[in-house]
Amino acid sequence: MRRTVLSLVILLALTATVYAGAQYKGYPVVNVLVNAWELAFDDVPAVILDGRTMLPVRKVAESMNAIVTWNEQSRSVSILKPEVSVVFTETEDGRTPKGAPLSTFPATPYAKFLSYTSVNNLPGGKYDVFVGLYKRGEKGETIPVELKPSVEITVEKTGTPVMLMTPWDTSILKNSGPAVYYYIMAMKDADGKYQPIMAYALDYTK
Repeated sequence: MRRTVLSLVILLALTATVYAGAQYKGYPVVNVLVNAWELAFDDVPAVILDGRTMLPVRKVAESMNAIVTWNEQSRSVSILKPEVSVVFTETEDGRTPKGAPLSTFPATPYAKFLSYTSVNNLPGGKYDVFVGLYKRGEKGETIPVELKPSVEITVEKTGTPVMLMTPWDTSILKNSGPAVYYYIMAMKDADGKYQPIMAYALDYTK
């Protein structure tokens, strides 16, 4: 199954400034920065309307690792923002954790390590997700290191956390070399596309 991740950075703080002289259909265009990263709008930009800043909701929400769904019948927009966290542990057999959980890749002599990804704040239901490791190339491009098969997780009750355990081969880090890696969890949206719901940077350069 082909999986793509559109953004690899967790973005939280949003600011907006007006472009001098730039207009869209007569409205002043706004330059939107999220954690100092400028958002590039493909078609309709952010504008000022009646003294209010009007933002394209999908572009802004997805930059914050949220999933946007449009309901044509009710003409409503739904924004889903799960709470996601990850820890890592050593393992001897690829299944059983060994030692205390860590916030980064374990320096382990074993062939595998484990990641535990916790997903919370989801409505009850079934969700298609996958996790993967990426790194930035020399030109800033996104390079997949290893993508795990997608799995279906079930939230029995709204707000109940779900834990996903994933084994990884230690050799992937040795073969890929020192870099800043991104541990990504992505979820399939209503259009069948995978969107990031968590991006966790891991410095493996030391």
